Amino acid sequence: MLTRIETMTLEEIDAALATLRARRTALKAGVTVAQRKILTLARRRERLMQQVQALDAEICQLGGGQQEPTAPARDPRRSHRRQLDVTDCLDAIVACVQQHVTAQRATIAEECQLSPANASSYLRRLCEEGRLIRQGEKSATVYRVP
Repeated sequence: MLTRIETMTLEEIDAALATLRARRTALKAGVTVAQRKILTLARRRERLMQQVQALDAEICQLGGGQQEPTAPARDPRRSHRRQLDVTDCLDAIVACVQQHVTAQRATIAEECQLSPANASSYLRRLCEEGRLIRQGEKSATVYRVP
């Protein structure tokens, strides 16, 4: 039931504020968990794709016998996999900033589980790409979505 704030008592207002704060905290926790799950699922998908490729190569060797056995090569997808992880991380940072409207580096680093150095480099990169806007100087620096 919605009540006009003019008719509410101080206790009712305090209770409503406490409820809203609890909801905000629950939403923040849910978003952080979801971002971690997305990153984990992306890594799992990459590992499964590698296993599928290895099985395909074995099937080709057993089925046709036409392919020459190849020496195990270095994983050419390794840098691509890292790039995908970084891309997911950058997307998570942008989502975090969108959620907070403006956010400081420490908040972003904490919610995205990044070191302060990685958070700084990723934020700099996002600003250079134009996906985020940096406002302020030194400890007053905040980031927002354009």
